Amino acid sequence: MDVEQYCKLEYDYDIITVGGLFSIINGIVVGGICWCNRTWIYNKCCGALYNIVDRTIYAKSWLDVKYNVYISPLVKRVSNMIAWDDLLFIERHKRILPVRIELIFKDDTRVILERESVVNEDLFTYNVDEVDVVFVYKYNEDVGGWECAIYNDPLEFVDLLRGIRSFPVKSSLSFMSVCINIWNTSFEINISSPDNYIMVGNQVFDERFIRYMMERQHGENVMPGRNYSVDVMDSNVNEVCMGANQYMIVKTDEYDIITVKTNGEYNSPSEESS
Repeated sequence: MDVEQYCKLEYDYDIITVGGLFSIINGIVVGGICWCNRTWIYNKCCGALYNIVDRTIYAKSWLDVKYNVYISPLVKRVSNMIAWDDLLFIERHKRILPVRIELIFKDDTRVILERESVVNEDLFTYNVDEVDVVFVYKYNEDVGGWECAIYNDPLEFVDLLRGIRSFPVKSSLSFMSVCINIWNTSFEINISSPDNYIMVGNQVFDERFIRYMMERQHGENVMPGRNYSVDVMDSNVNEVCMGANQYMIVKTDEYDIITVKTNGEYNSPSEESS
């Protein structure tokens, strides 16, 4: 190795050494600057992240609006053209029959039946004299829910099966709240949703109805003869308090409160009505 080559190697080594030192110094300086300005850098990073999230939410909202305005109506028109609604209707009724009948006998035995129609003579095999009350649920496609007719007189139920009596219509009444007070506790029940019991002619809030609803909505077994009271507030903010000897008859746009007297007689509906 001659002198010229040796000097060149020494020069290259010095360049590498100086470059390494500058890299180390540069790293220390940049690290120090970052450390001194760590709060500012953190805020900038958070701001950028929040900006990305905001823009993502905005984009999703924009896409949802465009879908609802332009795409969803097109999908509905196409589904109507190929009769998807009819197919869904058929599939739904393969799972749910439109009529459900619950017969409650005087010994508290319960029989639940599902049928295609309320006119059904195969139910005549049951002895109506042993039936206490019948709840007939009918699915209403227009409202997408069940409506219930209550028959305390089994003979009226038989007329329904024969097609002599029509299924009752929905009342225009509504109740803001219904509370059953029993065992020093208040239980709130809903008689309009998901099953609507506010049907014209229905007898509600009598002992059998209270026992039925307490078991259905709260899983509580109320024995016959148990003392209770019912607090009702209608849509006109009228408060009605009924005892165990009272019940309500639902009418088209009003109701009657019936009181059973100790001798078994009933008061005139006109005495207490709203």
